[in-house]
Amino acid sequence: MLHPTAQPTPVPTPPPTNTELYGAGPFVTLASSSEIVTIPRPLPTSDGPRTNCPHMENDLLSWHDAATWAPGNIPSSGQGVTLPNNSKLIITRSVAGQLGVITVPSTSELIFDENAAAPITLDVAGMDVRGALKAGSETCRYNTELVITLHGSRPNNFNVYGVSSTAGETYKGISVNGGIISMHGKRKYPTWSRLAESVPVGQAYVLVQEAVNWEVGQDIVVTTTAIHDSRDDMNQNEVFTISSIVNNPVAGVGAAIHFTSPASYAHIANNGYQAEVGLLSRNIKIQGAADDSEPTDPDMGGCTGRSHFGSNYAPCTNKYKTGFGGHVMVHSAGGKGYVEGVELYRMGQTNVLGRYPFHWHILGNDCSDCYFRGNSVHRSYYRCISIHGTHNTTVSENVAFDVTGYCYYLEDGVEEDNTLSFNLAAHIHLVSTVANAGGGQQIPPFTQSKNLILPADVTASGFNLTNLHNDFIGNAASGGWAGFALPVLHSPVGAHKDVNMRPGNRLTKIFDGNTAHSTGWWWSHAGAFYSGGSLYYSNSNPNLLEYNAGKTMGGGMEVSHFEAHDVALGLESLSATGFGINNLLVECRSGEEWVMPGNPSSVTANGFFWYDTNQEHIITAATFRNCGARKSSNFYNSAPGRGCSTNSFNGCTSTLAVWGFITHSDQHTPEIMQATNSITYEDCGTRFRLFDYAHNNIITSVSARTQNWMDLDGTASGLNEPTIIASGLSDAGNWWLRHLGPVFNSSNDPLGGLPVTANAIIAGLVGGFGWLLNLDAGPPKSLRIDQIEVDPSTPLMLVIPYPQGVTFSISANAPYCSASTTHSCTEEFNAADSMAHVRASQGNTYYYDTNAKLLYSNRNVASLGL
Repeated sequence: MLHPTAQPTPVPTPPPTNTELYGAGPFVTLASSSEIVTIPRPLPTSDGPRTNCPHMENDLLSWHDAATWAPGNIPSSGQGVTLPNNSKLIITRSVAGQLGVITVPSTSELIFDENAAAPITLDVAGMDVRGALKAGSETCRYNTELVITLHGSRPNNFNVYGVSSTAGETYKGISVNGGIISMHGKRKYPTWSRLAESVPVGQAYVLVQEAVNWEVGQDIVVTTTAIHDSRDDMNQNEVFTISSIVNNPVAGVGAAIHFTSPASYAHIANNGYQAEVGLLSRNIKIQGAADDSEPTDPDMGGCTGRSHFGSNYAPCTNKYKTGFGGHVMVHSAGGKGYVEGVELYRMGQTNVLGRYPFHWHILGNDCSDCYFRGNSVHRSYYRCISIHGTHNTTVSENVAFDVTGYCYYLEDGVEEDNTLSFNLAAHIHLVSTVANAGGGQQIPPFTQSKNLILPADVTASGFNLTNLHNDFIGNAASGGWAGFALPVLHSPVGAHKDVNMRPGNRLTKIFDGNTAHSTGWWWSHAGAFYSGGSLYYSNSNPNLLEYNAGKTMGGGMEVSHFEAHDVALGLESLSATGFGINNLLVECRSGEEWVMPGNPSSVTANGFFWYDTNQEHIITAATFRNCGARKSSNFYNSAPGRGCSTNSFNGCTSTLAVWGFITHSDQHTPEIMQATNSITYEDCGTRFRLFDYAHNNIITSVSARTQNWMDLDGTASGLNEPTIIASGLSDAGNWWLRHLGPVFNSSNDPLGGLPVTANAIIAGLVGGFGWLLNLDAGPPKSLRIDQIEVDPSTPLMLVIPYPQGVTFSISANAPYCSASTTHSCTEEFNAADSMAHVRASQGNTYYYDTNAKLLYSNRNVASLGL
C-alpha cells in the first residue's frame, strides 16, 4: 500500500543582502577620491532645540483676518498690499489668487507659519521688503512646505545696459530694500556628494560617498562625466526622483539612493574624479511662474562653427536670451540676507542688470554676518548668486544646476574677504554666443550689447572670480566654458569703475580643494581653471564693456598639489611670468571612455606646456602618467601600454609629447625658462617634441632660440644627473643636452655643448655656474662681450682654454659713462692666484691655470686683449 508523504514546507527565498545587491567594491571613498589633493568637505551638522521661532511669537496678526486690514477687507487677487505699520503679520495657509506687490514697511514683519496639512503658497507680482520677511530662523528651521511664485512678463524696453524704465526692483522680484530676508528651510546634509562607484546605463540607483538625510520624493541631479557638456547636443546630466535611501549599505559607501527611473547615460567614479550628486529639492521654494518665465527663443540645434576634434558643432547665436524668472535682491543701507535651505527655481532674468536668483547689492561691510548656504538654484536664466560690492559674506554648500551665464559671480572686482565654500555649479550655459577659438592665442574681443550686457558671458563658467582676495574652498564645477574663470581686471567695472584699485593684482587668500570637469572645450588654451581674459571699457565707447577672452594672462602663480585626469593638457602658461609648481600629477588618460563630439584620437595628451618670453618656471615633484603619444620610435619606454594610442575609445593624436614649449622670441632672449626636480614618468610615450630648425626647412626666427632648462637632478631628461636641456641659435640648429655631473665627457657630449656662431646670443645659467668657451679655430686673440645681463649677486665664471705663454689684458667698460676727475669708466682686471679668488672677487680679477691651460674670469668681462 502506498502512503502519501507530507510535502516539504517551501522555504522562502531570502531577500538579497546589501552586498549581493551593491557588491563589495572596491568603492571610492572620501579618502580615496583623489591622489595628491586633499578635497575638504563640510562638517556634519544637526539641529538643536528649536528656539526663536518667528511663527510662535506673541501678538502676531493674521493675514487671513479681516480685522487686520483697513478698511476690513482681506487682500484679494490683483491688489497691491501694504502691511500695517508696527505690525507682525503671519500667513498660516495659502493665499488665494495672484496679488500685486506686497510692501512690508520698515517697522513691520511678514512671517510664514508652518502648516503640516498642506503647503502654503503665495503668488505675487513682487515684494518690497523694508522691514522683515521671515520663514523660520537659524535655530528654528522651517519644517513644512512653502512656495512663493513671482509673476511678470518680460518687458521689451531694455537698453544696452540691461535696464528697463518700467521694470524696477520689485518687478517679478523680492526687493529687500534696507530690510531683512530671513528664510531657513530644513537642514540637509550634505547638499551634494560624489559617486562611490560608476553608474552604468540602465541602473536605477547610485552609491555616494557620504550618508545623507535626503527624503523620498525629492529630486537629485547626477552630473555628466562626458568630456564636453552643453545644453542640447551633449547634455548627459540626469535628474531623478528619489524612491528610497539606504544609508551605510555596505562598508565604504555612505548611502545607496534609489530612484524612480533608470540612468540613460553612464556616470564615472574612479580614484581621480567622480560625478557629483546634488539635491535639488528644498521645502521652501521661491520660483518664477511657469507661464511667463521660460525663454521663447530656444536653440533648435543644427548650427556649426569652428571644428574641435573632428566636430564643428556650435550653439546657435542669440538664442535662449529671453528667459525671465524671478529674482531676490538685498540692497540699500541696513539690507541683510540670511537664506538657507531654500530652492530657487526658474529664477534670474537673462541680460537684465542686477536681476539674479540671489544678489547682495553694494552693501560694503554692512552684511558681514550674512549668508547664503545650503540652498539650490536650478533652471536659472541668469546666474546663481551675485556678490556685488559686498564683503565678508558666506556662500556655502549650495547646489546650482542648469544655469545661464556665470553662476557664482563676483560682480565688479572689488568684492573681498568673502567665503565661497563647498558649492556645486553644474551645466552652465553661455549667453548669446561663445568665445569659440582654435589653437591660436588670441580670440576677437566681444563688446557689450542688448543681447550680451556682460560680454564676458561668452565664457560663462561655474565660478567667475574677478578678485582672488577671498576664500575659495572645496567648490566643484561641471560644464561651462571653464570651471573656474579668473579674469584679469586692471580696474573695477560697473558701479565701482572709478575705484582706484587693480583687482588683478590682489593676493589670493585661500584657494584650496576646488575641482572641475567636463569643461574647457571651446578653446585649446582654456581649461577647468582658466586664469586669463580681460574685462575693460571700450576705447571707442568708454561706457561699454569689452571682453578679450584670449591671451591676457595674469601674473605668476604658486601651485601646490594639483592633479588632472583625462585631459588634453595638464597645465599651461602663456603669461609673461612663470609658475612655481610643487606636487603635480597629470594623468592624460585613465582608461575611461572619452564621451565627446568628434573623435578622441584628435585630442592631445600633453603634460605641461609653456610659452617663450620672460617665463621662469620651477616645477618639483611632478608625475606624468599615460601622457605622450605611443610611437614606435619611443626612446625612453617601449612597453606596449605606454602613453596613448590613436584609438577611438580614449586615444590621442600622434603628434604630442609630455612637454611642450616655444623657444623663439622676436622681442626677448628667454634666458632660463625652466627648472625642474623630481620628475616621474609613469607609462608615458613621447616625452619631448623637439625640432631641428636648421635642417628641417623650417623658417628661422629673427631672434635666437635660446631656451634653457635646468634639469636639476636629471629626472626630466632621464639622465639622472644635473643636466641642461637647451637650444642654440636658429641657424646653429639642433637641441643639446649638457651634463654637469660625472657622466659628462667628450663622448657623451660630442658636439661640445652649445653651438656658437660669429654673432652669438647666449643665454644660460648664472649663480655660481661657469661657461666654457671652446672655439673650433682656437682661442680668440681679441674678444669683446657686449650687453652682459648678470645680477651682481649671481657670479658667472667665463672659462677659455689658452696655451701657456700667453699674456692677458682684461678690462671692463662701464656703459653710458663719461670719465671725469672723480671716476673712471674702465677697470683693469688683476691676476689672482686661484679660481676660488676669482669667484669671490668683485668681478675684476682673472686666473690662468697653467696645468689645465684655462683662463678663468668673473662675470663683468667686457673686452679681452692678448
